[in-house]
Amino acid sequence: MITFAIHTLGCKVNFYESAWIRERLLAAGAIEEEDPNACPDWIIVNTCTVTGRADRQSRQLIYRSARRCPDAKILVTGCYADRDPETLRSLPGVTCVAPNAEKPRLPGIVTSCLPKVAGGWWMTLNRFGGHVRAYLVAQNGCDARCAYCVIPRVRGKSRSKPIETILRELDALKSAGHPEVVLCGIHLGLYGRDLSPRKNLGNLLEAIEAHSFRGHVRISSLEPMEFSEEIIEIAASSEKICPHFHIPLQNGDKEILKRMNRPYTPASFERLINKLKTAIPDCTIGSDVMVGFPGETSEAFERSVDFVASLPLSYLHVFPYSERPGTPSASFPEKVPESTKKARVARFLALASEKRAAFHASWTGRTDTVIFEQCKGKGTWSGKSLHYLPVRVKSRDNLLGKAMKVTFTSLRDGFVLGVL
Repeated sequence: MITFAIHTLGCKVNFYESAWIRERLLAAGAIEEEDPNACPDWIIVNTCTVTGRADRQSRQLIYRSARRCPDAKILVTGCYADRDPETLRSLPGVTCVAPNAEKPRLPGIVTSCLPKVAGGWWMTLNRFGGHVRAYLVAQNGCDARCAYCVIPRVRGKSRSKPIETILRELDALKSAGHPEVVLCGIHLGLYGRDLSPRKNLGNLLEAIEAHSFRGHVRISSLEPMEFSEEIIEIAASSEKICPHFHIPLQNGDKEILKRMNRPYTPASFERLINKLKTAIPDCTIGSDVMVGFPGETSEAFERSVDFVASLPLSYLHVFPYSERPGTPSASFPEKVPESTKKARVARFLALASEKRAAFHASWTGRTDTVIFEQCKGKGTWSGKSLHYLPVRVKSRDNLLGKAMKVTFTSLRDGFVLGVL
């Protein structure tokens, strides 16, 4: 009997694709080795290459796997496998390197009995194993040309899963017991432009609203220039769509955004945030901020800090610029020293901490629906609210997978306490 283990790095799309590979392998009779100290026949490493750190983590995982399980066959896939397959092939223990486009063939490579996947390129899941909240990939690929990003090269052009396929998958995931589904993509805002007849994300959300699916749907990251009036109107009137939006800013300085080839300005971003807050006053809005992009002067950085501080954001993801081979910004002059990047990240992390604490405090005494995902022991259950607050409550009952109304009573470091 063939045994396997899967290790995944990177984005929600990668985790979804690993879940699909796992589901297909189990259906073919393979056994997943869940003991971390055991050595399966196959080790599948689904890599990320969005930053140099992600590359290092992928290589370290392969080295550790080869040392610990010298007889295992290591199959490497994911975005790093697209960007630099030769480096990965040279690593110890690596039997096969497969690009993203070959992921549908991986179960057949492992089991030698599923040479082809029927039904075309699109993967669909029946359940998102081991998780309460399920991911559903509606779109893949990216047509943008941000100066710092290698992802369009490794993921290809934007491709959209048909609406009918998505609705069937929603039903399957709900039947499997998932109370919430996260709608994901590499560039989700491009949804539908490649379909015939042409569609858009608003059309998909309308179809979900009209469908019999009765769970919650959370929209993953959505670019500011693709957040249409239609999407805002649908979200404002919906009981299915979570009032939580992640809208990447990347930088708060107009000239740096231009150098990044980001097609909006701080002013247009601010207008969008204010429009959202007017339409859905208590919505949660998070964002991404990159520091240390080539040419980011001290003055540009301060403008970025001041701009982000002025916005009604609930949380921030902060990261330093990472040079990616083959991207336009790799050849840009005026590199920012690593020590300066580190100091700037620290400034933004302090601001992020302030915003998150203020966001959590604003919910004290209020009530929201929480979906419970984990038992922390001693009758303590943790989960995320519809507004994306990390919550813990005490209960003697088993709350796993349940959607419950919770009133928030006090704050702790990184989460809020509540009572059912």
